[in-house]
Amino acid sequence: MLLCKGDYENLCKFVNTDWEPYLRQCSSTDTKGLLFKNRLAEGIEKFVPKISNFYEWRKPSWKCPLSRDVREKMRYKHMEPIY
Repeated sequence: MLLCKGDYENLCKFVNTDWEPYLRQCSSTDTKGLLFKNRLAEGIEKFVPKISNFYEWRKPSWKCPLSRDVREKMRYKHMEPIY
């Protein structure tokens, strides 16, 4: 997730609801916690952007911008000689 780009004001407004009607329906503390957790997860899904997976949409030329021949020459150039 891109946490620095989240719309946290609207997330707070989304989570800041009147909880009394919702919590009265739940009998145990665990179900109340799950209710809050699900509401928070729904808000995060809505207001915090996901990380775009660069590897899925990058161009084939970006994967290896240099040809194999050039890469071999660079590797050979930077190898230390063995004495």
